[in-house]
Amino acid sequence: MVWNVQGTGKKEKINAIKEVVRTYKPTVLALVETHMGEDHAIKLGSILGYKGQSRVNAIGFSGGIWLYWNTERDPSNRRNLWSELETFARNNNRPWMLAGDFNETRSLNKRHGGDSNMARRCENFNNWIENCELLELAFSGSAHTWARGNSVETRKSARLDRALCNADWGALFEDAMTKHLPAIQSDHCPIFIAPNGFAPLNAVNRPFRFQACWLTHESFKEYVDANWPSVMRNLGSSFPKIRPKIRGSQFVSASVLRRRRT
Repeated sequence: MVWNVQGTGKKEKINAIKEVVRTYKPTVLALVETHMGEDHAIKLGSILGYKGQSRVNAIGFSGGIWLYWNTERDPSNRRNLWSELETFARNNNRPWMLAGDFNETRSLNKRHGGDSNMARRCENFNNWIENCELLELAFSGSAHTWARGNSVETRKSARLDRALCNADWGALFEDAMTKHLPAIQSDHCPIFIAPNGFAPLNAVNRPFRFQACWLTHESFKEYVDANWPSVMRNLGSSFPKIRPKIRGSQFVSASVLRRRRT
């Protein structure tokens, strides 16, 4: 539907637009000569119930084109993708990491604005992460990676973008982090992934960090007995020999998984 509305500033005009949309239920609505700015356009789209929108803003009180639409989404597409990734996680025994816009949050406090289904969606997303045995990389920067709207009434934001990895990848890159960079020409922030952290130590001078959770693994004692140098002159000469073996062992991966879930 296309309508030259000759302004959208009056309450009577908004009521008329709402009545037309209610009666004819257009999938795509184009309003021309709106004579109002971006905040008003976003607010109207929310009132009308449209999920997508684009606009050419008015110059002063002249011009303005607002385009609204409802995208028909098949929820089975996302379920199929998540199912395929679960299968990949079960069958893959190598380090792997994935990152991007998941269009989901892990808790309600990671989102400002949203519908009544958000709690259920958070639960489903967390269950999928648990089923894939994935860990989430720590981050720095803004709390939310997506935002839309320039006023209190229209503002929505959420942490939709993240990086996830399996325990083997986490054991290889213990200091891995992501940084949320400022959003530029997009409503999403770029996420910068640093496998060695943002202030990495030289590998030669990196201190050995013993994790108490390793002691909970049933094979820890046997592993140390089998790999510890047979002639131990002092701890300083023995740690460098066993450290690479410990970092690459299976009990470290399992312990890291348990530690990061708590």
